[in-house]
Amino acid sequence: MTGLVMYMERDLRKATPLRENPSQTGYLSQCLDLLIVHLSSTAPLILEDVLCALRGVIGRRHPSTVQSRQLKHTLPTMSVVLELLSSQVFRSQIVTEEFLAQIGLLLNYITSIESNETNLTSALAVCEELIRTSLSIVEVLSQHHALTTPHHSAVVDDILPPLTTLAFSKNVEWSVFVLRVLSELSLVLLVQESDQTEDDEGTEEKKERRDERGRAVEGIDDGSSCSEILALITKSLLPRYESLLRAAEPIPLYALKLLVSMTEHSTQICRLIKHSRLLPTVFQLIMANSGNVTSGMIQNAVALLCNLSGDTVLDLEPPYQQELIEVVVSTLSEAALVHLEGEEHAGRKVSHLVLQALLELLHNILKQTSVVVRSALQV
Repeated sequence: MTGLVMYMERDLRKATPLRENPSQTGYLSQCLDLLIVHLSSTAPLILEDVLCALRGVIGRRHPSTVQSRQLKHTLPTMSVVLELLSSQVFRSQIVTEEFLAQIGLLLNYITSIESNETNLTSALAVCEELIRTSLSIVEVLSQHHALTTPHHSAVVDDILPPLTTLAFSKNVEWSVFVLRVLSELSLVLLVQESDQTEDDEGTEEKKERRDERGRAVEGIDDGSSCSEILALITKSLLPRYESLLRAAEPIPLYALKLLVSMTEHSTQICRLIKHSRLLPTVFQLIMANSGNVTSGMIQNAVALLCNLSGDTVLDLEPPYQQELIEVVVSTLSEAALVHLEGEEHAGRKVSHLVLQALLELLHNILKQTSVVVRSALQV
């Protein structure tokens, strides 16, 4: 299948001049178009066959011999869907609302398999390959924003919930993979909401919308995709997130990267995280890795604190404020020392980025503190 896709992409490039001049369009070009349409239409059909095979065994502790044989025959065909979706020739014709709903259902079946609610020991190898292939498909979708943007609601409703569940997989490979994909998706989904609210900067309407979104997080749903994302994060992600930050490497690193992505464009999520129990764990991670300020752990943890400080740090609980100051002082001192060690130091460029982020964080803290001090002096 890989070879066929490669040759079709090559032939399509050769046929481009013919397409630009319809009078020269020949029989070969028409055949190529028909073949592309036919192969694109096979992807949802293959996916439906896989879903049918899984539907018969989901929830069963002991699938029959016939069912196990069907799984071994059917599940490997998902690799064809991945091959087609990975090609720019086919992917735009494959991804529809219905296709995304199918992928969401497949992910729900995978959560049942991965959590051992469904026992597929008799087809263990093909099931593991199915999980790997399915997650790769979602990764392709997350990397091509033009595919998911028109189907924002389908991604939020069908794909995000099971993907969030899989982030807590006991399998380190699956957990890391899902956290990476969620980081990509959160950037796409949340930046759209950010763009929409930026147009209303400084208006009363913006304040009203923020209040409505805040109430939605507390249980009043305004029906928007943003409120659904916030509800998912509040109910399914944040309550268990500390376990990811305390998990074996490299899960905490990718868990921090996801937090950075989520807080990049959403003040609502910043507030949720600041009022959760995650900050002490983040502070602990920074202090535990303070001897290596060029590590990815420190970079992402500091980036997260910068995002959180952009709104205000003064609404943190007093113990958190004290810990934040201690972390900034300690890490800033270490980053400055590494930066001053000389041009030949391998981590100089990275330490410069960490130093910049720490200075930005310190600037935010001092700026917000000065506002309080001026207000107190005026009284």
